[in-house]
Amino acid sequence: MRQLLLCLVTVGTSCLGHKGLLLGRKPRGDEHTYTSAVDDLSNPEIFVVPKGEQAMPIYVIHYK
Repeated sequence: MRQLLLCLVTVGTSCLGHKGLLLGRKPRGDEHTYTSAVDDLSNPEIFVVPKGEQAMPIYVIHYK
């Protein structure tokens, strides 16, 4: 038996993710503070958030 946790996530303002990115800080020359990173700005499929507080579990799915 396996379990999958389905969550609602607050992503806020997203930027394109890359190695070494520090979320929650303003990058040099940018006016925004980003709270999440994505794999593609125009059609994101992967979202990365730095804080567990940004996710709220809503379902636990049990499967084999």
